[in-house]
Amino acid sequence: MIEGLRARFMSRFLESARSRVGRASKARRAGNANSFEQIVSEMHALAGEAALLEIGDVAHAARECEEAARRGDGAGVDMALGRVEATATLCSQNDPSAAK
Repeated sequence: MIEGLRARFMSRFLESARSRVGRASKARRAGNANSFEQIVSEMHALAGEAALLEIGDVAHAARECEEAARRGDGAGVDMALGRVEATATLCSQNDPSAAK
């Protein structure tokens, strides 16, 4: 069943992941009063999407980033956001539907 979900939704997931990482990165660079709140929101949603498709590496990295943002830990956010991006990129490279 999960394979069917992945086949059906992987392209959309990867597009969403890129958008969420982009918005979180933009919020981090902005460094305004709402930045960490925006990062928490984006990473929480991404972790849920990844968990639904059982993409554990992305879900775990997104949760780490979310938690770092909740703590106001900018360096932790930077490191975790890099892991989110790297794991999502690996996911797209390993998925044939990502080429569509």
